[in-house]
Amino acid sequence: MKELIQFLPAYFARNFGITLQGILFVLANDASFFRALSGKKRIIKGILIFLISFNTINLLAAFSYTRLAPHITTPMGDFVVAVLSTFIPMIPGLFLYRKLIDQTYSTALLGYMLFPLADCLSMMFAFSQLQRAIYTVALSILFIFLFHQEMEYLAKKHRMLHSSVYFNVGICTFMLLILAETESPRILLRGYGGITPDYENTLAFIGLLLTLAAVAFIKFDIRSIMRYEDYLHIYEDDPLTGLKKISFLVDHGPALIRPWNSRKWKPAMFFINLKRFSLYNRMYGNIKGDEALKLLAGKLQTLFPHSILCHMSDDYFFGIIPEHMAREGMEKFRQYLLSCRGEAQTELKAGIYLLPKDITAVNFQAHYMEYLDRARMAMEWAYDQNNETVSYYNKQISGYFKRHMYVTRYINRAVEKRWLKVYYQPVIDVKTEKLLEYEALARWDDPAYGLLQPWQFIEPLEKANLIYKVDTFILAQYGRERQECMKRGEHLAPISFNLSRTDFYSCDIYSIVKDTMEQYEIPPDALHVEITESAVTRDLEQLKEAIRKFHDLGLEVWMDDFGSGYSNLNILKELDFDVIKLDMAFLRNFDCDSAIIIKNIIHMARELNIRTLAEEVETRDLFDFLQEAGCDMAQGYYFSQPIPLDKIREKGFMLP
Repeated sequence: MKELIQFLPAYFARNFGITLQGILFVLANDASFFRALSGKKRIIKGILIFLISFNTINLLAAFSYTRLAPHITTPMGDFVVAVLSTFIPMIPGLFLYRKLIDQTYSTALLGYMLFPLADCLSMMFAFSQLQRAIYTVALSILFIFLFHQEMEYLAKKHRMLHSSVYFNVGICTFMLLILAETESPRILLRGYGGITPDYENTLAFIGLLLTLAAVAFIKFDIRSIMRYEDYLHIYEDDPLTGLKKISFLVDHGPALIRPWNSRKWKPAMFFINLKRFSLYNRMYGNIKGDEALKLLAGKLQTLFPHSILCHMSDDYFFGIIPEHMAREGMEKFRQYLLSCRGEAQTELKAGIYLLPKDITAVNFQAHYMEYLDRARMAMEWAYDQNNETVSYYNKQISGYFKRHMYVTRYINRAVEKRWLKVYYQPVIDVKTEKLLEYEALARWDDPAYGLLQPWQFIEPLEKANLIYKVDTFILAQYGRERQECMKRGEHLAPISFNLSRTDFYSCDIYSIVKDTMEQYEIPPDALHVEITESAVTRDLEQLKEAIRKFHDLGLEVWMDDFGSGYSNLNILKELDFDVIKLDMAFLRNFDCDSAIIIKNIIHMARELNIRTLAEEVETRDLFDFLQEAGCDMAQGYYFSQPIPLDKIREKGFMLP
C-alpha cells in the first residue's frame, strides 16, 4: 500500500489526461443512464462510475507493470505483461460497470471500450504528456458523439446484439489487439535497438490506420444491424400498441415456446375481441381509443410475461400464452377493461385453443391459420353467448362452425335441389277460431345433416348477407305450391313471410317480390311482409321507404317481434304497419304484469287502427285470455306446429 501511495503522484503527473477522461466518463453515463435518479443516488452512482473508469484500470495496470517489468528479461515477456496488466483489470471493471448502469454486456462493452480506445490512439501519435492528455480527452468526446446512436440502440430492450456472443467476444478481442498494437513499437525498439525512428513512426502510423479501420468497421457493423432490425420492427411490430404482428408469430412462435416444454407449460393460442369497442371510439374519439388500446396492450404484457402477444387491426388481440395462465389472466384483463372503459359498455370476449404437443416450426407455419381460426371461433362462440367471457375450442364449437360454413357454402345448391322446404304455421282468427292464413317458414332438409332447424342456418346466412336467398325462395315456393293447389281445385290460404334487415341491401328485394308475384300470379291480398323490430331500429327513414314501396304493391306490412328489444312506441306513430306481432317472451313468461302489458298494447294498437297477432300460444288459457283482451289473431303449438303442404292436406287445414 505504501508503494502504491508513493506511486500515485508520478502516475497522475504522467496521466492527468486519463483522469480528466474519467470525469468525462462519469458525465456521459450520467446523461445516458442516471437522469431519472434522485440527486443523492446520481452522486453516488457518479462516484462509483469514476472509481471503475479506465483511469482506475490504467492506474492498476501501470502500478502492476512497474512492479513486474524489472523481473522480465525478454521483449516478448515484457510485451505480454504490458498487455495483460491492462486487459485483466478490465474484466472486473466491466462487470461492475454493467451492474451500475443495469444494462446488457453488449451495452457495457461498447460504452467501456471507447475510453481505453481513445487513450490507446492518443499514445500512438502524441509526442508529450500534454499532447496525450489533449488527444485523449478530444478523442473521448469524439467517440461519445460518434457512437451515441449505437449506445441508445443497445440500451433499449430486446435488441438482437444483446444475445450475440460473437459481438461481445469480438469487442473483447478487438480491445486486446488495440492494447497489443499500442505496446508493439516500444517492445520492438527494446528487442531490436537498430530500428530507426522512421520505421517506428511508420509502424505506429500503420497501427493507427488499422485501429481506425476497426472502429469504422464496428460502427458500420452495428449500424447495419440497427437498420436491419428497424426493418424487422416495421415487418414484425405493431406501430400502435408495440405488440407483434402475425408475421412475428409465424416466424418465431415455435422457437420462443420451445423452452416451455422444460417447465411443462402447455401453449395455447388465444384470440380476443373487445365487444362494442367501436362505441368507445364514437363516445371519446379515435385518439382516446388508440390510447386505450395501448393501455390494454401494456396490461396484456403484464399479465402474460414470456408470451407472444400480437395486435390485429381495430380491437383484436391474439397470440400464444401458457394455458395455465389463460383463465385467470383473462379474468384479470376483463376486470381491468371494466375499470377503464368509461361509459362505453365494452366487454371482453376471448377464445382459447390448446396447441398440439411438441409443435415444430414446419407444422406451425403450415397450420398457424387453422390454429388461429379455431381460437377465433371459440371467441365468436363466447361473443354469441352473452354470459361467457372465455370459451375453449371444443367439438361442440367445431360442429357449430362447420355447419355455419356448410350452409353458407351450399345455400345455392339447397335452393336449386330444393333442400329448402316451406313449412306453414296456421294463423287463427281469435274471435271465430277459424284459419285466416299461414306464416311461411323455412326448413332445410339436408342430405348430410338431416332436417336443420331455422336457428341452425338463418344466423350464419344473415351474418354472410345471404339470408335473402332463403326469403325469396319461400316466396317463390309458395307461388309454386299455390299454383299446384289451384290445379287440384284447392285454395291455399294467404301467407306472411319474413324479410331480414340484410335483404334491403343484399338485393333489390322490391323487384324480386314484384317479379315473383307476377310470375306465379300471386294477388296482393295473398301476401303479407313481416319485418323484425331489429330492422326498424337500424334506419327509420329507410324502413319508411320500404313500407311505402310494399304498400304500393298492395301488400300489408307486419312488424314482427314487437317488444323483443327496446321498443319505441314512437315507431307505431312514425311507421304505417298493418299488424304488430307480439313478442313470444310476453307469453312464454306469462304473469300478471305480462297480462297488463299485453292488454294495453292491444288497446293502443286498436286505437291506431293496427291489428295484433300473438305468437307462441300453447294453452287454452292463453287463448282465452287473448280473446278477452281483444287480440285479433294468434298462432302457436296450441293450434299446430309448422308443417309442410302435404300435412296441411292431411289435417284439413285447406281453406274451402
